[in-house]
Amino acid sequence: MLEVTKITVRSFDPTKCRFFVYGLVDPRDGRLRYIGKSTTGMCRPRRHYNPSYVERTISTHKSCWVKSLLEKGLRPK
Repeated sequence: MLEVTKITVRSFDPTKCRFFVYGLVDPRDGRLRYIGKSTTGMCRPRRHYNPSYVERTISTHKSCWVKSLLEKGLRPK
């Protein structure tokens, strides 16, 4: 499951928030490997480790990392 860290900010109004920032963490060592921005809630972060999405993406460092995790039965936290 994807872990999302909440950060409390004074005078934050979620109704005015248009995006949120998320991170993908390597489950093997707990290191933050990718930071992204989503305007579609949790749909965007989850898409990163969907096997059909990973197969269709171009070979970037991030996609190769996610693909190597999926091949080992793991996925980003």
